[in-house]
Amino acid sequence: MTSSSAFAAVRFYRHLAHAVEQRMTGVLREVLCRSASELSSHISELLEISAVDGVSSEKSRLLAPVITLLKEKEAQLAQLADDLGSPFLLFIVGMGKFGKSTLLNALAGSRLAAMDVLPKTWKIDIYEAAEPGAHVTIRFRDGSSGSYTVEEASIFLAEEERKREQSEHLIFQKFREESAKLPDSSAEAREELQRYLKEKYLYISPVSEVHWPCQRRGLLTSFRLVDTPGLWQDYLPDDMRASLSDYYHKADGVIWVLDAQKISARKPRELMEGLQKALDRIGKRTGNVVAVLNRIDTVASADPRSVERVVEEAYRLFGDLFSEIVPVSALQALKAIETGDDELLSQSGLKRLLDVLERHFKRNAARLQRESKLTGATQILRDVKIVVAEYKNRLDADDSQRLALKAEFEENLKRMEKSLADMVISAIAMHRDAARARIEVLAEQLIDAPSNEEKKRILTEIVGGNELNAIMNNCLTRAKQIISEFSAFWVSRSAMSEFKYLPSTYTADLRPVSASPVLDANAFSFDISSEVFGLGTLISLLGGVLLGPVGFVAGAVASMLGVSRTFVKLMRLPGTKEKLYSELQRITYEAQNALMEVLRKSVTEISNCVSQTREFSFASLHCVTENLPALRQCLESIKAQQLPRLEPISISIRRVILEGRKENAIAGS
Repeated sequence: MTSSSAFAAVRFYRHLAHAVEQRMTGVLREVLCRSASELSSHISELLEISAVDGVSSEKSRLLAPVITLLKEKEAQLAQLADDLGSPFLLFIVGMGKFGKSTLLNALAGSRLAAMDVLPKTWKIDIYEAAEPGAHVTIRFRDGSSGSYTVEEASIFLAEEERKREQSEHLIFQKFREESAKLPDSSAEAREELQRYLKEKYLYISPVSEVHWPCQRRGLLTSFRLVDTPGLWQDYLPDDMRASLSDYYHKADGVIWVLDAQKISARKPRELMEGLQKALDRIGKRTGNVVAVLNRIDTVASADPRSVERVVEEAYRLFGDLFSEIVPVSALQALKAIETGDDELLSQSGLKRLLDVLERHFKRNAARLQRESKLTGATQILRDVKIVVAEYKNRLDADDSQRLALKAEFEENLKRMEKSLADMVISAIAMHRDAARARIEVLAEQLIDAPSNEEKKRILTEIVGGNELNAIMNNCLTRAKQIISEFSAFWVSRSAMSEFKYLPSTYTADLRPVSASPVLDANAFSFDISSEVFGLGTLISLLGGVLLGPVGFVAGAVASMLGVSRTFVKLMRLPGTKEKLYSELQRITYEAQNALMEVLRKSVTEISNCVSQTREFSFASLHCVTENLPALRQCLESIKAQQLPRLEPISISIRRVILEGRKENAIAGS
């Protein structure tokens, strides 16, 4: 092969490799964008489903945080697509103050990251080469970004940290105040109170990452360096420790900082436990990780040979987790760079680390970046599935509780309604029986009464006007008490809450429901002299029997035939009793029906009040029940979402090879 042919072949394969890399990157970018778009459509659907009172907003107490997280995950997927082709993103990760910032400064060739300070748990700092005077870029959780001068960015971030610290102090104060008032002082109740206060008062910064422009020197000529919050530090409470999964998916490569002193001091178990926690968060992803065994100088100071033993022990413990383990003294390396001490730089192990980073990361940057973005996207969707599955379990449990409450309430309501009806019917029946007995005794006196006023008095005594009033009002009073207690119990019990142990006052604000139904004893008058219950009608009807034409005819017949007055009375008595019985039935049934109507209205009010409380409190947690099928279907669709298969890449590679050969053949001819 001639030199020109060899040169052409090299050029062809370089062209081929570049084209393949470009095509594979392009296909992956399309895949990530499609996944972000698909998740976005699900989010839009959830926003509509979670609307309360017809307002499309995130009001649902338990669904809203899921929607917020999905929005963040959508932004993360889109960001992965945007970051493809950008400079290699190298994360420096460690559990505690193991010298991460010092190592980053040594790799960058200057003091960029603050050392020996508590890390901020709500953002990551990305240091990248830029032209002099370039602005700081701050990216937010929703995917947006802003450009700031260094001074503006510092002021803004300091204010964010102040808000965070202020909210933490407020939570601490509120917890001390509220925990003393809890009716339930159990550990579970206190834990729920703490969660409630954090959800209500903890300031969550919208900032996710800060891009600091730096001079192009050291490792920044080829990489972007990321200083991450410390993980699981002893001096941070559990709820303040950074979640590694929140940002690890962004890493193209990782330097995992371990503490050589712990291995030297024979405390590998402590190191292993911390490392295991971190790896569990990221799904055991370690294929793009190089470990740095930092503070090796402290080990060497006692016995130079101990360095070799510590490295061997590190490989024995972690060799299957990391691509390579490099002993380094980050502090020595930084001092050497700042003083120009080549001998100290050689002792620090930094040169060897740079060689390892060149071999593992720089030479394979494009491939590792694609693999890391694909793995990161897979992890994002895995996180989404976990969150959605957990939420769906809560949704199903709450819906089962709602249906059980509904069934139990309706059964209890029927029993109460029947009990009230039985009470009224029994009281009326007793009164009716007593009145029938009085008819038997007083009917003859009624016939013999000399005047209408006397007849009215006797009729009132027979019907028992005052007694009936007392019975009806007594029924109302008893019913009022029963209904009020029943209503208060079920309204309270039906108010569904996200908390199991906290009082309902800690529940999210609910739509005001109508007041518990209360019977008004004066709403209906049971005065038997009233025309409502027909005493006047009764008198007029009985007047026809006692004083009307029939009476006069009977008297005339008796006079003509010389029949005795006793016989005439006997003729009138059965009809009078029958009429009294009939009118008694009518009066008491009208009274009974009127009271039953009052009770039915009250029961309807109770049903509406309790149902409104139950259904709206459920909606305040999730969604209106009419939207439950749509919500469940949407959740299942999100759980089923996965990255498309990438067969088009192999097809594209073959096409690029064929096109490249064709171009080469044409060039050769």
